[in-house]
Amino acid sequence: MTKMNTMTTYARQTATDNDVDYSTAVRMMGDEPGEVARETGVDAASVSEFSATAPTEDQIDALRTEAAAHGDTAQVRLCDAALSGDRGAAELCHRALLAASAQ
Repeated sequence: MTKMNTMTTYARQTATDNDVDYSTAVRMMGDEPGEVARETGVDAASVSEFSATAPTEDQIDALRTEAAAHGDTAQVRLCDAALSGDRGAAELCHRALLAASAQ
């Protein structure tokens, strides 16, 4: 599993365990990057960097708008679900945002 997959999966589980939204869980990971690093096998610097990428509603809405403009109805549905609080959908939208920023 790649670092991104490991950290997004960890964030989703943190959200579920702490009953918070996905973005909050991503930010929480930066509170204790050393502990997260030990649990995930990812270096602490990567955890800190990742925690700064917590997706905002505006970013997910922009992703939705772009997906709609390109006819990507599956991504539109994911974004809608993420904006409605679906943690799994938020994770997938975060992955899409991270992939787009890496290009």
